[in-house]
Amino acid sequence: MTQSQTGSSFVAAMVVLLAVAGAARAHVAHRSGAGGWACADWTAAKPNGKIDSATLQWVLGFLSAAIEQGVAEVKFLGPDEIRREARDFCRNAPDSLIEDAARSVYERALVRAHSSLSPLFY
Repeated sequence: MTQSQTGSSFVAAMVVLLAVAGAARAHVAHRSGAGGWACADWTAAKPNGKIDSATLQWVLGFLSAAIEQGVAEVKFLGPDEIRREARDFCRNAPDSLIEDAARSVYERALVRAHSSLSPLFY
């Protein structure tokens, strides 16, 4: 193989590698369902409308799955409190995703579970 062929092969390999890395990065960033929606869309939606209801259901599903993983024993007080806390997160971080709001609710619940200050979970 000549030096020119080796250089061309290297460039071609780098192009393929960059394309694969870009595709993998794009795949990781993709979230399906309401979890991928922007917080700003939720806070702008009509309370108890379709977007609000779908988003709350997604958050409840996220929390149920997180609790099922057995990281900590936390129990729900109710969906209204969860909605309030998640929407408060979204109001303060409108560029975040609904998944970020759900994760924040869960993380704060873990802190409260360990500190016995638990208005949302007990």
